[in-house]
Amino acid sequence: MDKQTALKIGFLAGAAVISLASTTAGATAVCNGSGTSVAVASGTNFIKAGFTQQCSANVVMDYTQDATQVGVCAGSNKGNIKYGGSTAGGAVASSGSWTSAATISSTTTGC
Repeated sequence: MDKQTALKIGFLAGAAVISLASTTAGATAVCNGSGTSVAVASGTNFIKAGFTQQCSANVVMDYTQDATQVGVCAGSNKGNIKYGGSTAGGAVASSGSWTSAATISSTTTGC
């Protein structure tokens, strides 16, 4: 599986169960809880080709990238767990408790 496919799978798996608010410098907000699709732009870091991220209602999520990897962190407005993952290993896993009033932010390794 190439890096772009792994990234898209990570975003989709994370978006299926999570939502997020971001304050980390360098983190890019993707889903804001409204359920709208968001364009993820191509760039010079890890994400080389742009794509459209499908966001579920109540899901907020962000990602952080550098030249070699990208990490995703998110949590659900209806749930109480945040989830994170990265392209370094590819797994999405629980990263502790969270409420929609709290702040979640990503790093290149997840949450």
